[in-house]
Amino acid sequence: MRIIAHRGASHAEPENTAAAFDAALVEGADGIELDLQLSRDGEVVVFHDATLARLGLRRARIRDHDWSDLAGLDVGRWFAGQATPHRMLRLTDVLAGWGGRTHLYLEIKHAEGRRGRDRHRELAERTAEAVRAAGLIDQVSILSFHEAALEAVHALVPTLALVRNVQRVGLLTRAAQQRAGLSALCVAVDRFGAAQRARLAALERPVYVYTCDTPAQFRRACDLDATAVISNGPAAARRWFAGQTSA
Repeated sequence: MRIIAHRGASHAEPENTAAAFDAALVEGADGIELDLQLSRDGEVVVFHDATLARLGLRRARIRDHDWSDLAGLDVGRWFAGQATPHRMLRLTDVLAGWGGRTHLYLEIKHAEGRRGRDRHRELAERTAEAVRAAGLIDQVSILSFHEAALEAVHALVPTLALVRNVQRVGLLTRAAQQRAGLSALCVAVDRFGAAQRARLAALERPVYVYTCDTPAQFRRACDLDATAVISNGPAAARRWFAGQTSA
């Protein structure tokens, strides 16, 4: 079972930060999943939320700020016990710092607002271009809940691995009909169970499961014949699966 660190080792460090990514490697993760948004001036930045509410800026949105504004924020201030500031990263920072050290799973977040569709495609295209420029095509997978984002990536860099996130069982068949380049399906652990095992197997795609942190969730991933789990605590996940192998 491959263990992918969800936003880094986010049980121990603020998610999507350098500290969380370093901790994921220390904990033995096979890869790191992280979230991408687009700043007002077109910089691909690493942050999960569309807003900056958890940083105390309730009405502020990523899309309304340039990178020069975002670079100075302490994105770990919400995390308990943090005395050292954690700065927001750009995709280029991640590719330079962790690319080549582990496999990166880059999730393209949905862009909201009147220009949402255009910004969503722009984010996908800028992400694909950055990965190609870094020479890391074979060490990166692109994840998204949205077919349009994956199609935009595939049009620019056809050899990049694509992973379709699926939150509901009813969307499974449509998601599996994604055009060329789809390397895996990533399904929600609390929405999929043993009843969907045969259906997933029939689609003939590797299955990843998110977000797995408890023994019950790990067992459900096994029930689905998953090849990878995305976990906030990669070391704990590794110990659990190792225990099953040795039992």
